[in-house]
Amino acid sequence: YTGLRVGLASAKGIAFALNKPIIGLNALQLLSLKAQKEIKEQSDTNRSIIFSMIDARRQEVFGGLYHQNNLEVIEESPMILSETFFIELVDKYNNIYCIGNGIEKSKKIIQNPKIHFIESNYRMEELIEQADSKWDRKEFENLAYSTPIYLKDFYSTQKGV
Repeated sequence: YTGLRVGLASAKGIAFALNKPIIGLNALQLLSLKAQKEIKEQSDTNRSIIFSMIDARRQEVFGGLYHQNNLEVIEESPMILSETFFIELVDKYNNIYCIGNGIEKSKKIIQNPKIHFIESNYRMEELIEQADSKWDRKEFENLAYSTPIYLKDFYSTQKGV
């Protein structure tokens, strides 16, 4: 948490001093975009979903569910992985494409022909591609109000932290 705040504060300070904009990118959306590139043509894309997930320890991931056009289906949040969770997804969607470092946990929970695991991650070229796209659309962060997005509150076992 502190590293993100310090890093963003440094970037904002440099951007302000040089009168340059900042472009923010979302890791879960980047994973979804990578999955879209990996997925072959589907016969029923309306009922397919991409589950981007980042390991958050224990049986939890920071996750987001997206349609193939990268529109959010389920808001990005901490999610507890369970067999019930996946069964509910399988009942609702035709195919579920899981991507991110949380897939190893998912594989241990459920095996289903409708659940596909994409063993890939976004690359620097794809980060640049998304940043260029935001640059062209002039989608810049507000230097005064830009903050890191935490999907979970900070918790410490130490007193006074």
